[in-house]
Amino acid sequence: MNASNAVSIMKNILILTDFSNESDELIETALEAFKDEACVFYFFHNYDYSMLGLDALSLLHDRTEYFEKKNLDVLIKMVKQSSYFIENNPSSLHKFKLLCRDGDFAVGVKEARIRFNIDLILMNTSGKDPQTKKFKEKKVNQVIEDNKECIVLTTPKNCKTSECPALEEIRLVG
Repeated sequence: MNASNAVSIMKNILILTDFSNESDELIETALEAFKDEACVFYFFHNYDYSMLGLDALSLLHDRTEYFEKKNLDVLIKMVKQSSYFIENNPSSLHKFKLLCRDGDFAVGVKEARIRFNIDLILMNTSGKDPQTKKFKEKKVNQVIEDNKECIVLTTPKNCKTSECPALEEIRLVG
């Protein structure tokens, strides 16, 4: 097939974000790595009320202002982060979608991968909460285990995402 008959296949890339500087850097690097390719970037944020020590009874009794404010705070952060990258992204080949959910992190990532036919999952192994290192490692391992059908690229702690050669290799292969 020659170049004039080539069909551009849009890549679906899921970028997991916790609104940290590391997440911003990961997004920036992904946009740069795929600047010449048609992509839909899904910015995914997951929050879990059970991690706040709230059980089902607490949720039933206090499903009012606290949770509405928490949901709104997450939405505002998501819109701010994505707006910055949308406004500063020169590529007309890119589309952006926001995914935000409450519940189990690994389950949410897997559901998003299946629902949106994700080709690549990008995530940091560090972020806003260094005191939850063991929990974060468990989440990363679970995401990798649950999503063997697609590439999961993680950036390790203390590694500049912009120095990650794996994105370039994925771009060339895929």
